[in-house]
Amino acid sequence: MQADLTMGNLAGALTLQSEEAALIAELRAGSEEAFAWLIAHFHQPIYSLLARTVHDRADAADLTQEVFVKVFRGMSNFHGESSLRTWIYRIALHEASNQRRWWMRHKQQEIPIEQEINEGECGVPVRLKDMLVDRPKGPMKLRCMRRTGLSLRRP
Repeated sequence: MQADLTMGNLAGALTLQSEEAALIAELRAGSEEAFAWLIAHFHQPIYSLLARTVHDRADAADLTQEVFVKVFRGMSNFHGESSLRTWIYRIALHEASNQRRWWMRHKQQEIPIEQEINEGECGVPVRLKDMLVDRPKGPMKLRCMRRTGLSLRRP
């Protein structure tokens, strides 16, 4: 009985390896159908992994797309030393790590839009959001604003 289970597991593993080898060959040949199957099969698990890693659904969705772009572009670099699944997961974790590292470096440079950044005229503090208002500069814009009744004064 035990020998039957072992032989069955071995046969199943060989079948999976041959199916994966065929898929890899199709991916390397540029098959759109193979790539569509790969995305359909791995999209949800990769997205779930990334969502748990970066804790932001939008970032996880963007990273998931990046992972599949890297898989598509890097198929020629896949040597088969691991399974295709392991290789894709490694790319995903590497992308998540890169994103976290980038975020930590750039978060220190963020300025909240409500923060007062300097003093304007007459020593009055100015907020960044007040500086980002697009003021009309040309005569055509001024004329259009007057016709529509929009105010040119600051709120």
